[in-house]
Amino acid sequence: MHRFFRHLKITMQEGVRAYTSPAKKATVNRTFTVYGGRVIQLPVLDMSNLKIAASQEARDFVRDQLHDPATIGFPDMGLFKGHGVILQPLNATTSHVLLVVDDEMALVMMAMLNHTYQVMGYELIYDTTTILLESQAVDNDSGATNGSMEQSTDASSELSTGTPSTRATADVLGMEVA
Repeated sequence: MHRFFRHLKITMQEGVRAYTSPAKKATVNRTFTVYGGRVIQLPVLDMSNLKIAASQEARDFVRDQLHDPATIGFPDMGLFKGHGVILQPLNATTSHVLLVVDDEMALVMMAMLNHTYQVMGYELIYDTTTILLESQAVDNDSGATNGSMEQSTDASSELSTGTPSTRATADVLGMEVA
């Protein structure tokens, strides 16, 4: 084989290995061991959810709402009612994941937040103090029950439209998810 073709073949093989699709990148670091040895396995996001999670609106929400300098150190309970997640911002770029409901919609929300944080270069800390809460342990008043989310009218749902959401789907980072 001619040296040029051999070089071309090696370069092409390296190029294939070097390219990582956006979906593949979003699946990196999806498994976390938390309190009690339980494991949070974040779902693989489809391309529409990846676009939402990487959008400027999602980045603005994380930076301006979750990491508001006035609320650093205080757990954000606003995400729990409609989304089944509690984060505690520790500084301008790091949040501690305190609680995630073991529910499909809550895990998708957490996967989207995880992706947004990665895109921004921010850090989410999952550790042995993070609680994975059984979905049946959450009562009707909290908003997340047995695999479904209640209507949300919290501040995060008002970000994109300026009006409260009236749809029964989960508002993710202020947007509707199909």
